Amino acid sequence: DTFNEDEICDLQQIDMAGSIIVSMVTQKHSPFNEMIRWG
Repeated sequence: DTFNEDEICDLQQIDMAGSIIVSMVTQKHSPFNEMIRWG
């Protein structure tokens, strides 16, 4: 199936994948917090 021109113009955002929430538990003021924050 393809979209017609009007449907293409109406598109604003396409979600390619669901959101993933990632969390880690570290001690407060741990140097790992900075490493995790910046990747």
